[in-house]
Amino acid sequence: MEEKEIPKIKRDWAMKFKAWGLWYIFCFITGLVAAFFFFAGFAVKNLRNDLPKILRLAAVIGLVLEVLLFGVIFPLLMGKQKQAFKAVLTRISSEGYTPEVMNMLLDGYSEASASTTSVGYANTYALYLCDAFVALKDYDRAWNYLSAVNTDELFRYNSPGLISEKVIWYSERIQLAALMGNIPAAEHYLREAEAFFREVRGKSPAFDCIADSAAFEYFFALGDLARCEAVITPYLAYKELKFGSFVALGRVYAKRGDSYAANRYFDSAMMCAKNDFFKALCERERSLAIRGVI
Repeated sequence: MEEKEIPKIKRDWAMKFKAWGLWYIFCFITGLVAAFFFFAGFAVKNLRNDLPKILRLAAVIGLVLEVLLFGVIFPLLMGKQKQAFKAVLTRISSEGYTPEVMNMLLDGYSEASASTTSVGYANTYALYLCDAFVALKDYDRAWNYLSAVNTDELFRYNSPGLISEKVIWYSERIQLAALMGNIPAAEHYLREAEAFFREVRGKSPAFDCIADSAAFEYFFALGDLARCEAVITPYLAYKELKFGSFVALGRVYAKRGDSYAANRYFDSAMMCAKNDFFKALCERERSLAIRGVI
């Protein structure tokens, strides 16, 4: 099978220009007020005649303010958190959810959730903590962090980053309900997510895989192994998605009682594991699956 790379998600320039435009309106109004008072102080009787000058000055002030906001103020306010979050992502990629990385995630979440201006970062940390505790099979704590996500902020905009977080949020609800044995809740969450999943289907193989992995857990809980295999197999074609797909298929074949095929898939997953954390995760999944625990 030809190995594919997941294409990078294109920047949503339309969304960026819209944001810049909205901020410029605010900056222009601020500039208009400043220009009005500036001219009022020097030529009270000629404000009508000076209107073109006022508008030009307001436009310049608005532009300067926007440059300051996006070039200086916003980076200063968000730079520290952004750098800290990037550091955590780098550690997750290289190490997995080790105890040190978990402490970084927990500290980041505590700091972000304590600030009213960092709700977006708090949501992101909460989703990563949810994913981490799912991997560690601590489903109660995973659900607690998933429930802590501020959905008003999550659904406020539709940028690529937030689309990704919405996919994760919808998927984790389905997955956790299925893993915790609450099939009615999993069905309910799946119905709630269907329209959104259809909307984002095809935007990225990663998005599709996250959504289909949630469906996998639902079908697995139902014992519908044929559909489990059908939804996961296509993602073996992608280098970045092979590990989770091999582990999932190992579970499917172990459930069927075919330990030879199951071990073959788990061995393939071990070959794809990026670090010791994921190797240990794979071996734990293998042990539980072969023994019939999951």
